[in-house]
Amino acid sequence: MREQVLAFWESERWAREWFDHKGYDHFDFPQTPGTMPISLSKCGGKRPDFAFSLNENESLVYVDAKFHATNNITEFGLTVEELKKYEAFKKWALNELQDDGERDIILMLYPQELNGDRFTWILLDELLAEEDTIIDGKPAKKASLLGREDFWIGNP
Repeated sequence: MREQVLAFWESERWAREWFDHKGYDHFDFPQTPGTMPISLSKCGGKRPDFAFSLNENESLVYVDAKFHATNNITEFGLTVEELKKYEAFKKWALNELQDDGERDIILMLYPQELNGDRFTWILLDELLAEEDTIIDGKPAKKASLLGREDFWIGNP
């Protein structure tokens, strides 16, 4: 359990360093206990780690940094339960934060096998449309990481 907590904080640190290195203004969503908005908790949502703007048109992107095992960098999956929490966040943000522009949730995947050296982006909508599977005995979705060689990004 301790390793999971450390990995969680490491992936956020790596992501923050990458945003800073690229000069992207970003907002860190508070992740400590007691900082979850009650309305988000009631709708079953999950806070992403960050939000940042891609361009001057105010396209806001929500990002959750993930440090996961990927079966030798071949696949990535999340449980349907977790995916539904992200969907609930997106609905909550549109209603509560009055976000009315393009709003995507992107997973910033750091494979454990690469120890934080590189990451790739996976759109939440992409993962939702992927193959059904089982993770830890629970319904899940998984995406192939094969063929994404051009999309791997090194950390600064």
